[in-house]
Amino acid sequence: MLCLQCLCFAMKANKLRNNNPGVLLFTPWYPNRYDSMFGLFVQRHAEIISVDEPVVVIYIHGTDQNLKSNFEIEVSQKDNLQEIRIYFTKKSNNKGVLSGISSMIRYIRAFFKVWRFYKKNFNLPDIIHVNVLTRSGLQALYLKYIYKIPYVITEHWSRYMPGNNSFRGWIHKQLTKIVVKNARAVSAVSQKLLKSMKDAGLEHSNYKLVYNYVDTHLFKPPKENIKNEVIHFLHVSCFEDKSKNISGIINVIEQLQTMGYDFKMTMVGDGVDFDRVQNLIAEKNLNSVITCTGVLEGQALASYYQQADYQVLFSNYETFGIVVYEGFAAGLPAIATKTADFDYHIDEKKGILVDVKDQQGLFEAMKYCIEKQPEFKTDYLRNYAIQYFSKDAVLQQIKDLYDSALKQGYVNQ
Repeated sequence: MLCLQCLCFAMKANKLRNNNPGVLLFTPWYPNRYDSMFGLFVQRHAEIISVDEPVVVIYIHGTDQNLKSNFEIEVSQKDNLQEIRIYFTKKSNNKGVLSGISSMIRYIRAFFKVWRFYKKNFNLPDIIHVNVLTRSGLQALYLKYIYKIPYVITEHWSRYMPGNNSFRGWIHKQLTKIVVKNARAVSAVSQKLLKSMKDAGLEHSNYKLVYNYVDTHLFKPPKENIKNEVIHFLHVSCFEDKSKNISGIINVIEQLQTMGYDFKMTMVGDGVDFDRVQNLIAEKNLNSVITCTGVLEGQALASYYQQADYQVLFSNYETFGIVVYEGFAAGLPAIATKTADFDYHIDEKKGILVDVKDQQGLFEAMKYCIEKQPEFKTDYLRNYAIQYFSKDAVLQQIKDLYDSALKQGYVNQ
């Protein structure tokens, strides 16, 4: 049934039955009852895969919140996509190492509970797609040995990258290497992330690129090109200063304001450093220049892309940087650091690149945009986003990932 090339070869005479998803997706990051934005890019992958094939997502979430029972399962469905979320309480009377062990045991119990639920309602999938290592990969590894189901991996996490460097612990690293080694194919959302994984010792003979998906129907240029009275910059992020370096942007804005430049900056998003950012803006008396909107979704977010002149992303590290490409889809050029694959995707036709942590470079780039107001071709930016990051483009990348795994001759018996 899988509408992917080579699946008939891989499946041979094995016929899928009712309630058989083509793809089972495991992920530790996914929108949930506590955070509707968490792992949204994984959900988008699941949605576009489900255009071609039935998909079931299994997501396990530990919480300190009170639950009606120790384990709660929620199921939702939209067309070909079914989402199974299981919540378990992490609360324990134990402390320290014992608390961690207790939480791990509950996580394992949650996995087996949700797997029994899955087995009761669905037949075995044709392939498992792991998003974000390592826990979800261990689940797929277990099912590979027990049921002979192949799995592929798509990694989004920046922990392997030099600016983050949080891929630590000998046991953790060894388990991750085993999970990667046993996958049929491994993909990352950028060349730099892929390279960082290899540099971390996660070798595999079948690495692929699978970009995050941009909704090019939602993010599109405005119907009318209305020029702003002053240059309007836009920053969209999760408000985590360690990675996004929002404080660096604010320092540059202060410098520009001190020199008398007239402009506006809108910052969209929320996160762990939201209050800290707002306090910093107030301390520097920049409330008249910078507006923080909080989280925006859907058309509300798309409208800000349409209203801005330039987007600014001054990150210390990025695995993908989807906001830049959402901007491209809306015809918005970007000032961005040389992180993720921006030095590949951004040239003089799409924006301006600056070095990581180079506040003087960012100052010069923003100053140039205010003084010279360089124009970028809206259609060129949008067509580029469609070519590489649209639903059809990313779906084809995922198909190629599955094809490369299934061509190895697996037969589900």
